[in-house]
Amino acid sequence: FRSHIPYTFRRECLGFRVLTDAFAFYIAVTPWNEKCAAAIYIYDRKTLMTGLAAAHGLPEKCFGVLSYSGERILIHFGEKDVERLPQYGGNADENGRFADNENCKSKVSKRQRAAMECGVMYGWHHPLADPAGYDDDGNYVGTEENTKKRKR
Repeated sequence: FRSHIPYTFRRECLGFRVLTDAFAFYIAVTPWNEKCAAAIYIYDRKTLMTGLAAAHGLPEKCFGVLSYSGERILIHFGEKDVERLPQYGGNADENGRFADNENCKSKVSKRQRAAMECGVMYGWHHPLADPAGYDDDGNYVGTEENTKKRKR
């Protein structure tokens, strides 16, 4: 859920997102608008989230490893939590190989996996959620813009 979203009329509205398996519901409440105090937008979840993820250079979902426990996880773009797969234990190396193999089948790169793991932890607009900040092995190297700022 997100609240106090800047609205195009330079006023704020309260916005909420509800995700189900099939749909994404966006509810906008604009109490200052007498003609339309509330609106509900309904989207096909997979189509919407795939499009939003692609705009960020990311897949809609990928496998990863939970950094503090080593568990296998499934990450969905835009969500604040992961789907844990704890039945496979906390062997981070083995689970990392599994994630890489499964992601390879879906054409998800290591840089995208690293960005997805950080995006779900720190937020999808955080610089760590940008795959451009990673090398081909998934190691963070910073974005070109951040590198220029550091050199100053």
